[in-house]
Amino acid sequence: MLQINNFSVGIKEKIIVDSLTLEIGDGEVVGLVGESGSGKSMTALGIMGLLPHTAEVMSGEILLDSRNLLAKSAQEMRNLRGRDISMIFQEPMTSLNPTMKVGKQLMEVFAVHSEKYLKDEAQNKVLEVLKSVGLNDSRRVFDSYPHELSGGMRQRAMIAMAMLLRPKLLIADEPTTALDVTVQKQILDMLIELKEREGGQKMSILFITHDLELARHFCDRIAVMKDGAIVEQGEAARVMDEPSHEYTKRLIEAVPGRRTGRKYHADDSIAGSGRNAKRDKVLSVSGLSAYYKNKRKGVFDRQTLMKAVDDVSFDVYKGEVLGLVGESGCGKTSLSKALLGVNPDVCGNIERKSTNARMIFQDPYSSLNPSYTIGWLLEEPLRAAGVRSAQERQRRVNDMLKMIDLEGYNDRYPGELSGGQRQRVSIGQALITEPELVIADEPVSALDVTIQAQIMELMLKLQEKMGLSYIFISHDMNVISQMCDRVMVMKSGSIIESGSTEEIFEHPREEYTKKLLDAAWR
Repeated sequence: MLQINNFSVGIKEKIIVDSLTLEIGDGEVVGLVGESGSGKSMTALGIMGLLPHTAEVMSGEILLDSRNLLAKSAQEMRNLRGRDISMIFQEPMTSLNPTMKVGKQLMEVFAVHSEKYLKDEAQNKVLEVLKSVGLNDSRRVFDSYPHELSGGMRQRAMIAMAMLLRPKLLIADEPTTALDVTVQKQILDMLIELKEREGGQKMSILFITHDLELARHFCDRIAVMKDGAIVEQGEAARVMDEPSHEYTKRLIEAVPGRRTGRKYHADDSIAGSGRNAKRDKVLSVSGLSAYYKNKRKGVFDRQTLMKAVDDVSFDVYKGEVLGLVGESGCGKTSLSKALLGVNPDVCGNIERKSTNARMIFQDPYSSLNPSYTIGWLLEEPLRAAGVRSAQERQRRVNDMLKMIDLEGYNDRYPGELSGGQRQRVSIGQALITEPELVIADEPVSALDVTIQAQIMELMLKLQEKMGLSYIFISHDMNVISQMCDRVMVMKSGSIIESGSTEEIFEHPREEYTKKLLDAAWR
């Protein structure tokens, strides 16, 4: 169905995709895995005819049902995109037009491809496809702007757009990264269902991901990409269980849950109930509820408070990593804001040993000001904390750069750093004022497995060196098993279960916890 032969792409004098050869059969799901910068997305853009203007095709052919896509004109490719080939992008918030309602954006697909539907007929078709991807309240989604939908709903809307004209080939570029495990599993199950639902020629899928365990469960075959070239490919189970290339082995070794070391580690003074008294508390929370202001629908509507956190109580002990898991919208972020004093609409009691608590954010690219150097960004928290001596601030910045393995990066800007390096800067920002408590909100969810491993190792190393306590928020149960001493499970604003990591993973009591564990690729 799709055959790529000796495909090479260069930008200026650098080879981005190097003599790539890959075949995808009818109804087959092929995983393309590798680290950021390996050429996965550039390969996908080459198939779609969407290469950046700075890129040059240096050799090869891409055949879709024996038609060479590289020989097609721009107009011919526009006609093919959406009808014969569709693509789901990683972040729907940047792919969907924020100023246009979702329904109108889907309706545009028909207009672009000159589909002869009456307006009502086209609208009904869109509503039908939205329901087919699990958006049962299809009318509300149709009339919503992208920002009014959750991450999972936006991704389903993107899939609906890609599926409107029943393409022969679907390219899914990291379609479930940063989604909750349950939503992730729902979307993957739905893609398989949609693939099987196609009449006649089944839809084929090129599935691009850095999550090897996910690729193992979802894909028929896996191709491993490094430095623009495929270094290994074969049946998914064979590649994962009997890898032949050293790079593949290194990727698999870095997968959380497969690494040796900390899994289910817990100090006796932390893990078990009744033994916590041996440790000092750095945070004690009792009866905490937090609220957020409901959006006004009209100028004269009254603004109401909605409860996001409901009567939560827990303690954090010195030197422990306390995991917080739950689906999107369960109250994890609202709880974090309440603990840091950012959300003023709270009731209950929060006792911190120190007022110096900091946060590590999920996306350092949005949380780091691109206009300032790394040195300035690390120095800024010290200025805010009242460290007046410029010499002392510079000394602490240099010490922190050494600790996060970025020595000499003072004068660089965030845009000049990789994703993993930017996350190191975020960690440095959080730790430079020497806090006792750090809240880490999905700090590794969008990173490659090898970079994930490095960041997790760095966080644990700094924890030991500085005597830190972490509240570690994640939707990745494998990461939680690797990092945490204890785990709290949150649902609908409440902590429904807590215990040592081993207790939660091996003997969960709540059905919701079991559902989270079942949805994880363990």
